[in-house]
Amino acid sequence: MKQARTKRYWATKYFNPGTADTIDLPLGFDLESLHLYFSGTLTNSVAWTGIKSEGLSKLIKRLEVLHNGETIATINMDIVAGGNYPRDGGVIRVNPGYTAAAQSGEVVGFVDFSHVGGVRPKDSNLVTAGSRQLQLRITWGQWTDMYLGAGTVSAYSLALAVSVYETKEAVGPNGQRMLPEFKM
Repeated sequence: MKQARTKRYWATKYFNPGTADTIDLPLGFDLESLHLYFSGTLTNSVAWTGIKSEGLSKLIKRLEVLHNGETIATINMDIVAGGNYPRDGGVIRVNPGYTAAAQSGEVVGFVDFSHVGGVRPKDSNLVTAGSRQLQLRITWGQWTDMYLGAGTVSAYSLALAVSVYETKEAVGPNGQRMLPEFKM
């Protein structure tokens, strides 16, 4: 069966401590995975005691995928970033420093809907054709989720860029989606 596979940038949301954001995801294709790239800069005006090992990913407390109004996945960025296997550059986690100075950091994660290492991974993609709604809800953490001690962040510009990996199955001669054939 023929299919078209694409990766495309979809949306960016900016970090705002202690709040939540929602991204409407595309419909019509089969969703294979979400690629999350969280990066940016911050300035510590007062030094912190230290930084937690998960670092920047601690600023994203929770990621929820909602399909037709129901939550189908809830996960935190620690798991999404730590569970990466080498693809598109592999695991990236660069934590900002905790001294009183300008800092930068980045972390990459994937939320998979397909069984990437499976025999027929595309058969496990999230089919969105006919769906009413597909969303990614982001719950932002606080500076104290990432840092130890009592420092101060005076300025920051951190953004989460979301890209989607999608597939589209070929349409058969009858205009219907082509499904796998099982022969005995």
